[in-house]
Amino acid sequence: MTLNTVLRFSRATTPEEMFTGQWQSRATKLDAFKPYLGQRWQEGCTNAWKLWEEIKEQGYPRGYGSVRDYVSRTLRGKPQPVGPRPPSARAVTRWILTHPDALPEGDRLQLKAALANCPNWTHSPGM
Repeated sequence: MTLNTVLRFSRATTPEEMFTGQWQSRATKLDAFKPYLGQRWQEGCTNAWKLWEEIKEQGYPRGYGSVRDYVSRTLRGKPQPVGPRPPSARAVTRWILTHPDALPEGDRLQLKAALANCPNWTHSPGM
């Protein structure tokens, strides 16, 4: 370490003061996409690769690493909206493999909702 670094560290009263410098607030190419990333995070999309693919289609010129770092440093600590938990694969499989007449009404409604999110699924006329 250089003398200036040691002096800055010794004078710091908080940990944040130790990490100030010329690179801290530099603009990046990701800045223009941060509001969109935050919005998608709040909507429940927490996959950094998926987020990178989405902004890449919008013109983001850089690689996945910057998005991954931003998600892990900034977004991971932000709360996500709490919604109903999606059904497990086991539950959906059981609903599909059970004859519609044998399914309780609640399970039948949940199966209809799950199938509504699967446009390629063709189901029996009893549903």
